[in-house]
Amino acid sequence: MLPNNEIFQLKNKLGEETKDRYSLRLFYLILNSISLGIIVSDINGKIIYWNDPLLKHLDLTFDLLCSNDTGFLIEHIYSNSVFEKAPEDRIEKLILTKEKSFDGIFSFKGSKNLTLLSYPLQTQQNAYRVWVFSDITLKNSSENLEQSSKTDNIEFYNQKLIFLADINRELESNLEKIIKEKNSRDVLLSVIAHDLKSPFQGLLGSFDVLSESFDELDKEEIKKYINYGKSSLHDLYSLIEKLLEWSRLVMGQIKFNQTKCNLYYEMISVISQYNAAIIKKQIRIVNNMNDDLDTLADENMINTIFRNFLSNAIKFSRRGGTVTLTSEKKYNFIIISFTDEGIGIDKETKEKLFDLAEHYSAKGTEDEEGSGLGLVLCKEMADWHKGSISFESEVGKGTTFHLTLPILS
Repeated sequence: MLPNNEIFQLKNKLGEETKDRYSLRLFYLILNSISLGIIVSDINGKIIYWNDPLLKHLDLTFDLLCSNDTGFLIEHIYSNSVFEKAPEDRIEKLILTKEKSFDGIFSFKGSKNLTLLSYPLQTQQNAYRVWVFSDITLKNSSENLEQSSKTDNIEFYNQKLIFLADINRELESNLEKIIKEKNSRDVLLSVIAHDLKSPFQGLLGSFDVLSESFDELDKEEIKKYINYGKSSLHDLYSLIEKLLEWSRLVMGQIKFNQTKCNLYYEMISVISQYNAAIIKKQIRIVNNMNDDLDTLADENMINTIFRNFLSNAIKFSRRGGTVTLTSEKKYNFIIISFTDEGIGIDKETKEKLFDLAEHYSAKGTEDEEGSGLGLVLCKEMADWHKGSISFESEVGKGTTFHLTLPILS
């Protein structure tokens, strides 16, 4: 079970990652609703992020910016602009430096006046550069650029600096999250490209043998290759199901529908779904859960979490092993635990289980395949419920996973 000190700290930690995700989405909305055009690039000049106003300010398209770097951006500015004062240093020198800042005004395509503020941004892990463009055409038309009073300019720049300071603080706190989210999506695409190959290859291989050697095969051999194909189809269906669930979560297409839910009866339903796998591997299921486990939950999500935990317990159990299910009420939480007597998880693997970027997947005790997405998906769904997932494991002795959810009050 969870150590006492973790239980005491759990209440304060619940929902933090969910809040971070919502805060990040809100931050995107804010950056796209302001009048400033913003680009963030890394120390190599690769463009990491930009907002929608930037495209409008510089007359760029999404595809054009997506396929280029800050070198292209600088050339685009120079070829379409006249600067109020010639920059002391060419702007392109900013791309590869961690120190220099730049602040200037230029006339873009002769139709609007823009300011450019560029400055380095250092997070705990990486160095970036922020490029901020502001349209001041209405405030300082081309006729007024030279006539603006010093007081107006000072006030204008003071307001701009105050606003940019706020934006900068938000960028510092959210940039790593943006990078992580982008990397997660890239990894998801690589998962799709990589993991779809294996079941398709197994399926095609089985059909190739049947097609080319059908007349030479006896009945038992034909049945064997049909079973190979069936197994590949099953793996393919399971993978696609998880990918669809994950993509719908990431894109916000899953409707979170909480209703009164009894976790004991939900578990009974899930166990029945895995009867075939339980019988095939001769696994003994010991259900020691209480039946008074009411909570507010999305039944589809809870079913998905239970299915993933139970299937993993079966997958990594040795033939004839035991899987024990228990429940506990503690500090206004329900803790559901899945304990197997299987192969366990080593220290290096423990650190990868919930990290999509690591894309960790392992075969079961009888070479059962997996996508590596199941636990990541479960963690996301637990977050939606303001719950949590934890585990302990010892190599060669087994693993226990805990799902913690608030008690229905």
